[in-house]
Amino acid sequence: MSDIQLPHTNGLALIEKIKKKNPEQMVIVMSAYKETEYFLKSIELGIYSFLTKPFDSQLLINTLVKATAKLHQKEGIKEPTTTVLLHEGVTFDRAKNVLHVKGVEQELTAKEELLLALLVKYANTFVRTERLAQEIWHSDEVNNSTLRALIKRVRDKLGYPESIINLKNRGYKLTAFVMDH
Repeated sequence: MSDIQLPHTNGLALIEKIKKKNPEQMVIVMSAYKETEYFLKSIELGIYSFLTKPFDSQLLINTLVKATAKLHQKEGIKEPTTTVLLHEGVTFDRAKNVLHVKGVEQELTAKEELLLALLVKYANTFVRTERLAQEIWHSDEVNNSTLRALIKRVRDKLGYPESIINLKNRGYKLTAFVMDH
C-alpha cells in the first residue's frame, strides 16, 4: 500500500521500482489526488486498486479481503475448511451450522443449531448444563426435560451411537472425530 505523496519520494516512482523488482507485487494506492494523470500512471504500473481519500474504512477492508483472496487463488492456497467430520458419514459446517448425515442435509431448528454448534466447538469435552442454558436460552437455568428433549432430537439427527453423552454434574459431551476447537 502506498500513497502518491510520500515524505522523500513520489509514491508512483516507488511503485515503479517495486514493480521492476517484482512485477507480480500487488499494490494498492491511496491518494487525495484525483487527477487523471495519477490514476492513469497507476493503472499503467499495474496496481491492484486505487482508493481516493478520504475513503471509508470498510472500503479499505473490502479491498484488502479481495486482494488476499486473489493472492490465495494465485498461490493455490485453499481457504480453511469450516466443515468438520464428526463421525463416519456425519459432517457439520461450523460457518453455516449445517449438518449432513450420509450426504443428506438435516433440518435443524434454531435451538438445535445452537446446541450442535456449541458441542462441536467443544467436541470431546463436557459442556456444563448451565453453559448450555446460557448459550441456548439466554437464561441461567433451564428445565431439565426441555434440555433432554433437545439433546435427544440432536442425538437422533446425528444418528450414531453415543453421539452425545451425559454425566451427572459434568454436563454433555459430543463424541466426535474432530480434534481442533
